[in-house]
Amino acid sequence: MQNKSLTFNNVYAENHAKILNLINYKLGNKERELAEELTNDVFLRVDKHLCNYNSEQSSLTTWIYNIANNIVIDHWRKASLDTFSISLMTDNDGKETFDLPTNTKNPEQLMVNYEQGELVEAAINSLPAGYKRLTEMFFMEQRSHQEIVDELNLPLGTVKGQLHRAKAKLKKFLT
Repeated sequence: MQNKSLTFNNVYAENHAKILNLINYKLGNKERELAEELTNDVFLRVDKHLCNYNSEQSSLTTWIYNIANNIVIDHWRKASLDTFSISLMTDNDGKETFDLPTNTKNPEQLMVNYEQGELVEAAINSLPAGYKRLTEMFFMEQRSHQEIVDELNLPLGTVKGQLHRAKAKLKKFLT
């Protein structure tokens, strides 16, 4: 079922900053330009498929967040495919050799980052389902308390209390 009152301009105005923050967070708050590029990709896809949005299946915000998550996952998949060009060179003796680029990434730092990410993911996955969803909405999707209340139809005090308990469980797990 389509919602005829939805216009792309309204959807963009209401959601752009939230999606940019979500993607920036998922990229480690280090690559703002890439986050902006991926956010543009999200809204290109939203614009293309807005006519197919069904409000009976999910809220508009959830639908857009799912698109954003898929765009980030696609980016990570593409980024994990390390590609490089091979140059044919001639050394001092006249022999042809291949020039392979060096990997400028520090393998030790990559491993530390990977392990920290795995640890945080394990901590979040160890939370009860309700706490896990609240944690993802608040920290990863950077939604406000009120947005979470509206989305989950929970009282504000419940949301704040459960987030507090979820943070305590995460802290205990991570220390």
